[in-house]
Amino acid sequence: MASGPGDGRLTESEREEPARLRRENAELAMERCPQALSGPVGQGGDEVSVAAFIGSQRTDHAVPHPVTCRALGVSESCFYKWRDRPPTPRQVRRAELADKIREFFDASGGT
Repeated sequence: MASGPGDGRLTESEREEPARLRRENAELAMERCPQALSGPVGQGGDEVSVAAFIGSQRTDHAVPHPVTCRALGVSESCFYKWRDRPPTPRQVRRAELADKIREFFDASGGT
């Protein structure tokens, strides 16, 4: 007996539709993460700097994360992914160098 519109059974394509939509949604969410990187905020930056910028908007201007994410075209899940990420070895090294430079600058009397 074949399934029909009135018998309450789903066709094969109807059963596959939710999985297809979930895949498409995940792909679109991943595509939205880099969009902010091509705009003014992300020029010369990376995902972590965009996440830092979004975080600073709440701290500095009381703008909620979702509002900033929407304005930049970044998904909230992308923001939280990058916000909670530990610093990369390069970021750790740059912070160490900045500390050393500050130390030498202060020791030289500001010259």
